[in-house]
Amino acid sequence: MLLQTEEKRNGNPRNIEDGVILSLRGVKKHFGGLKAVDGVDMTLNKTEILGLIGPNGAGKTTLLNTISGLLMPDGGEITFRGISITSLPAFKRAKLGIARTFQIAKPFGLLTVEENILIGLGCKLHGHISSLFQNCRKQEILQKARDIINMIGLYDCKDQPASSLPIGLLRKLEIGRALAANPSLLLLDEPAAGLNNQERNELAGLVRTIREEGISIILIEHSMSFVMNLSDRIVVLHRGRKIAEGSPSDVANDPLVIEVYLGTKGGKYAS
Repeated sequence: MLLQTEEKRNGNPRNIEDGVILSLRGVKKHFGGLKAVDGVDMTLNKTEILGLIGPNGAGKTTLLNTISGLLMPDGGEITFRGISITSLPAFKRAKLGIARTFQIAKPFGLLTVEENILIGLGCKLHGHISSLFQNCRKQEILQKARDIINMIGLYDCKDQPASSLPIGLLRKLEIGRALAANPSLLLLDEPAAGLNNQERNELAGLVRTIREEGISIILIEHSMSFVMNLSDRIVVLHRGRKIAEGSPSDVANDPLVIEVYLGTKGGKYAS
């Protein structure tokens, strides 16, 4: 198996709800008078793909930032694998097994695909930007990097500089760098943005493969066909509040969701 299981990574913590890896209770994040996230309750089950959708400005990325630790919530509680992480900084949450991607992929452009993954594995630069510490060239570390590169479908271009990759491959590399942190929870922020249909299909296959490795996923995406076909469950935000939750078909036919977001053809998973 490419990635270690949760039990091997982090032990088997007590007091964890059966089947639930992440729990949000009344989470709030305000910016002055703007209630970007306003009392959101949400759970994520182990190995589940949870779609997070809503209009622009609904609070989706802000909520993801409070989960990853880039932003500290102003209220509520976040529990990960039975441990309260509400006040933990981002690096400690990453050590516990939370990794994320961003809307705009920003790899180290002068480094190769493989070197970008090696840095994600914790290898540091030394001297010239393309020169890595010797221990990062040990066979077991190189093998981990190449396993990830194989998984994301970039082995044929592992020696190419990241700056030479088209957007579809950059999205995969961004996911690969997150996987290098060996997460049990992966947060994907609009991974299909700017991709054509073929690239979206390839990305959807990669997301399913990641789930098969035992990793839970929260997915923000504006492409309804992409998120509805991938997700086990959907949460809909509007003006910082959760307005709907359920299966993709239930959410797509929810009158309130159709009114504020999907429109009259929402039930057809308009892209």
